[in-house]
Amino acid sequence: MENCIIYALVSFGEKPLAQYSTFQGQFLEIFQKNLNSIEAHTSRGFKIDDNYMIYYINENNITYLIIADLKFSKASALSFLKNIEKEFLSVYADTDLNTVEKFGLDEEFKEILKKKYEYYNERKEITDETLENYKDQIIKLCDRILDASSLLDDRAEKLSILDNKHERLTKENVKYYKSSKRVKKERKKRIIYISVGITIAILVILYVLLSIICGSWIFQC
Repeated sequence: MENCIIYALVSFGEKPLAQYSTFQGQFLEIFQKNLNSIEAHTSRGFKIDDNYMIYYINENNITYLIIADLKFSKASALSFLKNIEKEFLSVYADTDLNTVEKFGLDEEFKEILKKKYEYYNERKEITDETLENYKDQIIKLCDRILDASSLLDDRAEKLSILDNKHERLTKENVKYYKSSKRVKKERKKRIIYISVGITIAILVILYVLLSIICGSWIFQC
């Protein structure tokens, strides 16, 4: 039992649901002995028990726990637990674990525990699976950055369109102002011309009337 995972367990509170090990030992009793040190809601940690390391993650009173050799990598232990948690929730997230009997999921979930157990014991360090998870996270982050960049490009294009519209409206406004000013000047000239024409017409009419009345162009009457 050198540098390896010895025992793996998933429990709901004090109730074991599934377990796996290729070794003989009182591992369930070790779990039950250390159960009080595991917080009821959310916690993770490790502790030494005799010649073993106990690693665990507890989320919503579901405990994912392994017993490993003292030399086993802590990073690999945490990676194993996170993978087991992910696998368990993908299958039993909607299951009411209060109604499940002791070791009620052992037959179903033991194969997953066995697969991960063997996988991690062969590698003993942070695994390719963990690196793939990191790679996926980086790819997702890059996708978000690209989406943000695309959004910024769209906003820049819209701002450019608005700027062009503003410039065009400004030019049209200046053009309208000049046109309005020219029309106003022409209107003033027209008013002056009309006023002068009316004045001349009135004077001509008065001249004609006086000529008719007085009978002479020099107004003898």
